[in-house]
Amino acid sequence: MNIMKKYIVVNTWNGTGYSTDNGIEIKQFNDKQEATDWAFSRCLKQAQDDLSSVSSIENGYCFEFYDGEAGAYQIVKTKDVYAVMIRCNVNDVETLTREQYYNKIQELDKLYGEDLDDCLDVDENGDRFYASHVDEYDYQFRLLKRFEEVVEVHTTECHSCGEEVQYTEVLPYCPNCLECLG
Repeated sequence: MNIMKKYIVVNTWNGTGYSTDNGIEIKQFNDKQEATDWAFSRCLKQAQDDLSSVSSIENGYCFEFYDGEAGAYQIVKTKDVYAVMIRCNVNDVETLTREQYYNKIQELDKLYGEDLDDCLDVDENGDRFYASHVDEYDYQFRLLKRFEEVVEVHTTECHSCGEEVQYTEVLPYCPNCLECLG
């Protein structure tokens, strides 16, 4: 069984139509400097075409395009973290213990009431996405438990960027260019 690493980097994006893409690029690190370097390089790569600004934030880096859409790569300690909750519209990442996660899920399910079926998507791995209905946020929940499970890691050369990369069935994307590898 894999052991949970000390840090993860969580990507967020508040662009039109991308709310469910928050947290798809979560990557684990044992060293904070390694996580910081990776977050910064990913932020620069994302912002390279229509760069308006790249800036440092308390827990990582953010980029903003000329049209006001923005994203971030945020560094999170994994100690006592069961899930991350992303408020998609504002690129906010909050860590949750198992108890906090289940309390928040129950709260949202109750708030959505009879509209829950229309506003909730649950991935087969348990990740949840709530489309904004009860307040101004879309909520994306990414479970860290999936990183504790034994997963097969594949190594291949990305046909898009040419880099040798590792990926899993859970995250079948090249971490450099986001090309789907699965």
